[in-house]
Amino acid sequence: MGELKDGDLLQVAGHEYLVRIAASTGRKATARVRGAQIFVRVPSAAEPNLRRTMLSELEAKLQTMLSDGPPAQKGMQPLQFTDGQVVEVLGVKYAVAVAQGVGTESRGTWYRDWIRVELAAGLTAAERTEHTGALVRRLITARALPIVTKRVRELNDLHFGATIRRVILRDQYSRWGSCSAAGTISLNFRLLFAPPSVLDAIIVHELAHTRHMNHSPQFWAVVRQAMPDYDAAERWLVANAARLGVQRPDDIEG
Repeated sequence: MGELKDGDLLQVAGHEYLVRIAASTGRKATARVRGAQIFVRVPSAAEPNLRRTMLSELEAKLQTMLSDGPPAQKGMQPLQFTDGQVVEVLGVKYAVAVAQGVGTESRGTWYRDWIRVELAAGLTAAERTEHTGALVRRLITARALPIVTKRVRELNDLHFGATIRRVILRDQYSRWGSCSAAGTISLNFRLLFAPPSVLDAIIVHELAHTRHMNHSPQFWAVVRQAMPDYDAAERWLVANAARLGVQRPDDIEG
């Protein structure tokens, strides 16, 4: 277990949290979890060895606290998919078909422009909903990830020239994306249901963090140089966050 650093992605129980560290005037290191972010405050007067000890102890407590998953949040809504539903992913429409199977496992399959889910026998209504959602998300992610990765690299090559080691899609409730110091770009799965220009805006936002790991005026200048109409995408996200089931923060964080 190494020392926590600003911009780290902390993996706990299959969930990913972006760590933000800032100095404080207090005497103890503290942390609070807000959605997929962990805000850490460390005494500015702490000597290096004491700082490392504080952060190590804090990480151990976080690992224990989050071992059962993220804290419950008001307004968190899972994406649900139903038989006959038409979903638009990256600007392309697909139909969802849900059927009752006879086996012991639920399965999902792509058939060109539609997704078929075959549910295991004996499921409760809640389990049917859960299985359908999990399978559709998995299938959409598998198909969309190579496309999104290609777009991240295109925008990076065009505007930033940074080293991008990995692109991840995650179903999150309170973040549109994140960028780690190690070169990992993480994007919210729910952005796949937004207009492609909105997804581009969040990609640009996260890539801009390869230049400035903050939200300073210099950071925003980089964002708007790469995407002059960024504000239109932000307005779309403000208007549609609830429909996508995302608990939107005061501004777009990443």
